[in-house]
Amino acid sequence: MEIVLDPVVDEMVEPFVESTVDEVVEPIVESTIDEVVELFIEPVFEEMVEPVVELMVIHYADPDTTFEDVLQIAIQATTAAQVVSRHLLLWWSLLLQSL
Repeated sequence: MEIVLDPVVDEMVEPFVESTVDEVVEPIVESTIDEVVELFIEPVFEEMVEPVVELMVIHYADPDTTFEDVLQIAIQATTAAQVVSRHLLLWWSLLLQSL
């Protein structure tokens, strides 16, 4: 079964996938832990998690929503979360290597 991301979710994931190592590592190395959280962790939730949750709420509120619709949204949310978590792990590993 091929998983196709909703264009909205795909648009949110794309900047994380396309960022270069320099774009990711430089701000981390030059910042404090609080700044790292502010720069990277908070935007992940604001730009990725919140919109996916809103999308799920909209679909749940629609009386015509089928189980398949809800399942597809859950798959998209899980896929988006996996992409972000991989990049966060990469960022943290690069930070630790640079110390």
